[in-house]
Amino acid sequence: MISWPQDLATNVQFFLRWAHLLAGITWIGMLYFFNLVNVQFQKEIDAATKGKINPILMPKALFWFRWGAMLTWLSGFTYYFLLVGSETAGHKPLAYFLVGWSIAFVAISGTFRASVAGGPLKDGRVLGLVVAVIVLFFGYATALMAQQAGSSSRTASRPSNGVRARP
Repeated sequence: MISWPQDLATNVQFFLRWAHLLAGITWIGMLYFFNLVNVQFQKEIDAATKGKINPILMPKALFWFRWGAMLTWLSGFTYYFLLVGSETAGHKPLAYFLVGWSIAFVAISGTFRASVAGGPLKDGRVLGLVVAVIVLFFGYATALMAQQAGSSSRTASRPSNGVRARP
């Protein structure tokens, strides 16, 4: 017989995980709607039709897009902090993550600025390769620093079979 967990912490984590999943589906679904459906649709209709459709459609679509994004981030960060709170490393991995990816963002922004100026980065394939190397480097570096701080892979993975990783 299947039973529902009786402790509050498990139920809160269960709720946060599902809220994060469903809000993420809503957020990405609306993003696909805007980019794949609405852009082409707006090109095909005339100005009079846009004046009738957009005031009704866009506020509702943007409402779901914004709140899907907001709930995805809030539930995800709350869930992450609950998991990290039980780790021996505490919040050090999050600090490594935020600092590392902030530096990566600056490096990628500089790379894009350099590509506009010309040179070998003007070629999209070279630019893509350089950005991929930066992302892989910072991803590996932040994961390595978090591991050395004592973080387990529990915060990076969500076991689907109910088995918890050892801290």
